[in-house]
Amino acid sequence: MDLTVREIVDCDLVVRFVRDQNGSRRLQGILDSVGPRECVEAISMLMQHLILKSANLVLLAECVYGNYLIQLFFEKGGGFKPESSFISDSVFC
Repeated sequence: MDLTVREIVDCDLVVRFVRDQNGSRRLQGILDSVGPRECVEAISMLMQHLILKSANLVLLAECVYGNYLIQLFFEKGGGFKPESSFISDSVFC
């Protein structure tokens, strides 16, 4: 069964997925398979969840499986429009 980003967030599985080889690959696959608008929306949803749960983003970025995913957030997170970037919407506002 392939979970969607919404299901991963709703089931509070984001940190587990980011830190797990198969989970990280699943999230990467989702982000790589959707268009720019959907990608930004998915990254925003994931980041909002991580921030809401006070996840340690440094530890996730240092994780062997999580670091690529965190990089992908920054690479693809602002690709649609600057005003809809997960950085401006989730972190600084």
